[in-house]
Amino acid sequence: MSAKPVRLASVSFDAYPNHKGAATHIHHVAQALTELGALDLVTLPGTHGLDLPPIVGVRHTEIPARGRHLIERVRWFRESLGHWFGQQELYEVIHFRSIFEGYPIAKRRKALTHQIVFEVNGLPSVELKYHYPKVAEDEPLIAKLRAQEHVCLSEADLVITPSQVTADYLTHDRGVPASKIRVVPNGADTQVFAPSPCDQGSGLDRHRTHFLYAGTVAPWQGVDTILMAIKRLRVDFDVRLTIAGPLHKRFNRSLKAFIHRQGLGEVVDLVGPVSKKELVVLHHQSDAVLAPLKRNDRNSSQGCCPLKIIEGMACGCLVIASDLPVVRILMENEQHGLLVLPDEVKAWVEAMKRVASKDPTLKPMRHRAHQHVVQNWTWQHASVRLQHAYQAIL
Repeated sequence: MSAKPVRLASVSFDAYPNHKGAATHIHHVAQALTELGALDLVTLPGTHGLDLPPIVGVRHTEIPARGRHLIERVRWFRESLGHWFGQQELYEVIHFRSIFEGYPIAKRRKALTHQIVFEVNGLPSVELKYHYPKVAEDEPLIAKLRAQEHVCLSEADLVITPSQVTADYLTHDRGVPASKIRVVPNGADTQVFAPSPCDQGSGLDRHRTHFLYAGTVAPWQGVDTILMAIKRLRVDFDVRLTIAGPLHKRFNRSLKAFIHRQGLGEVVDLVGPVSKKELVVLHHQSDAVLAPLKRNDRNSSQGCCPLKIIEGMACGCLVIASDLPVVRILMENEQHGLLVLPDEVKAWVEAMKRVASKDPTLKPMRHRAHQHVVQNWTWQHASVRLQHAYQAIL
């Protein structure tokens, strides 16, 4: 008689499938977990028809979150999730990504699961104010968020995080024992994000210089810094910036207004969300990929693991990124790309000028960056780390 398979659930208050990096992460985590047991994946409804292949062995349930604002949507999702769990058997492990879905699971853990895994990519008490500025002044709300985060972190048998910076923050600032934290960095699919066969991305023989920003446009990403750098560069160079990725309506309006005020409409392309294949083409057509993360508590204290940097290096692109601890973990200055002082427009102009001036010392960095990803930062590496962490608690 065969043994009953281990029952796992991965729950996320994120849309899947989707163009965002969160959906990419959910996809690869789910793939890794299917090798450990039978997986139920529960997410917000996604955008279907994207170039994400279906995951064999996953039962995917989409639960909508209706409401006029975030709090209403969270409440709707939590209530619907509770009804869904009421129809399921006890799980061996439930894996969640935020307090929005995780708090009710942590409160009812004995009725739902033997083990809890909390995957901390970011905490609302840190990040929410960047989406909703008035949150920064709402001390009671911040206190409630931190209280729910504390419950989730305390109840978790295993805490997964993509950066050692985040792990240190959880230990030193949030009191999480280091013994139950495992760092599982993001990765790149090097079968998809790979250098151009004809090396057309070198840009060394083209007059115009193309820069690429790929990813969600959010206040902590520092897009305003590179827009000001482009404004200065265009005085002496023929430059163009492509911004590719999801953009919230509120940020979309303000970004377009900023571009218009700075007179950059002719040199900045907003292409919106693109498929993985289209994103790779944009990488190959670019002379450099930009990751201008701001120096703030979200990036410097809490930490992150920027997919745009890993995927850019995987494509054999020159990556120019903010010189922050979370970035130095991924790449070395002048070895795999260029690290620049965050928020300093003049420093970004100087780094981008090296690209526009066809500095020959930059080309070898592209090859080293690709090899660096292949050796250290693939989703295969991440899957092995995640599976090892799980085996310690199963």
